[in-house]
Amino acid sequence: VHHLAGRRRLGRRRLCFRGHRGHARGVLRLARGGRFSRILPGKEASGLSMLTPVIGQTLAEFFERRGLPVHRAAGAWWTPFSHGSRFLMSLPEQVTVAGGTEEVGALLRRQRCLAARYPVEAGSGLASGYYVWRQQEFGLPSLDRKLRNNVRRGLEQCALRELDPAELLSLGQPLNRETMERQGRFNPEFADDAMWTRFVQAVRETPGMSITGAFVEDELAAYSIECRADGWWYALYQNSRASRLKHFPNHALDYYSLERASQDPACQGVLNSPLPLALNEGLHDYKTRFGYQVAPYRLAIQLHPLADPIVRSRV
Repeated sequence: VHHLAGRRRLGRRRLCFRGHRGHARGVLRLARGGRFSRILPGKEASGLSMLTPVIGQTLAEFFERRGLPVHRAAGAWWTPFSHGSRFLMSLPEQVTVAGGTEEVGALLRRQRCLAARYPVEAGSGLASGYYVWRQQEFGLPSLDRKLRNNVRRGLEQCALRELDPAELLSLGQPLNRETMERQGRFNPEFADDAMWTRFVQAVRETPGMSITGAFVEDELAAYSIECRADGWWYALYQNSRASRLKHFPNHALDYYSLERASQDPACQGVLNSPLPLALNEGLHDYKTRFGYQVAPYRLAIQLHPLADPIVRSRV
């Protein structure tokens, strides 16, 4: 989804979304509660000729297709951190929320969520930011010697190619489980068969998504998922097999991604993950060696209006 046009009707706003060739693929209806629901193509999609890009719309559609609720408030998109979570995060990372405290509070009330996390340009909040690689000349000579040697080894030992979603569906889960185990976390969407099937189907159906696999001896060693939208490449997910890390598949994938981005004249750069609350020095060093920088912001954590005075009274 990439271009939208809105019209008022019976107190609701309806947004037409179109595919790569401009054919109407459906309508998103924005109800008063801020929740989007999809209407199939048909008469509802006709007559909407004035199309306006909305930053983050493609990511919002991807999350919705995965079965996660998506909301629009305070100039940003909002979705839970994961299935069943009552904590909201804003989308996309580069959009700061300005003066939206009341709107966010109203959203938390309507959706009965406990808290929301979002970036603000200034004011109260935690010092934070997100990793961004801005368009620049890129190649092996631009890397420092240590990283360059590991990247070269990865490129020599791994075969890189685009993955079909069907391949991701059948090959990806072992890598998901091993990565989550190494990182000490668990997300059922990447382990449960039915949820994983829905996730991969969302990747298949969302425009701008791409999957790259790194193979070692015909075995999938690592994969990455990216989304090209809003003039950026969003680096969304990357999982790998523990037994193949010695072949540097992640180095090869990260280099390959940045190399392609550097050759795309329509790409401003690559947006990676936000800074974790507890900085991982090794990961931070790895990303900055590739040329990523930290775009700073203040991280606001807003509690549900009923919970906020209770928490403050106990601090």
